[in-house]
Amino acid sequence: MDINALDTLTLRFVREEDTAENRTRLSPQFLQAYNEAYAALVQEKIRPIAFEDVTLDAQGGFSATALDYPLDAVLRVTQGQGTICRCREEGFGNYLVENAQGESVRVCYRHLPPSLTVGSDVPAFLPAAYHGALSLYAAAQYHAAEMRPARSEFFQQKYYELAANIHRAQDGTPERFTGAYPPRP
Repeated sequence: MDINALDTLTLRFVREEDTAENRTRLSPQFLQAYNEAYAALVQEKIRPIAFEDVTLDAQGGFSATALDYPLDAVLRVTQGQGTICRCREEGFGNYLVENAQGESVRVCYRHLPPSLTVGSDVPAFLPAAYHGALSLYAAAQYHAAEMRPARSEFFQQKYYELAANIHRAQDGTPERFTGAYPPRP
């Protein structure tokens, strides 16, 4: 389900007509809520992991911005035949690899999903069966902003119920995820 489809569903949840005017007015608010829920679900439930070869700078370090995905946590840094290197954060997304021999290392890291930005974006790291959770969360946020606590609580509860069904399999993928691993941005 892409952002346009999520907006259609969310507009139904908040009982607003699906018009160009309402989409223009509400889409930024919905998009912010989708991204909050998407990042939280992926970080808490799916925890995707990536492996990348990274070239070290002159000081023997690397920047998180050099990685393909937004960094959540460095899990392991290795070199050669799996030799583990000590790695510590120097601040501002810079990491120093202390005992590296050579110019490159392999970084294993947990990452965040890329933010959703345009109508055709799909929350690819979340199984399709759970895309509706993003609309439930957006509806809860909308009703909270409109001072409708009972409706907000209703949609928040539905969001938590759906989110509770997302489980990680032993290989780190969500159980019901049948698609290919999302392409790198």
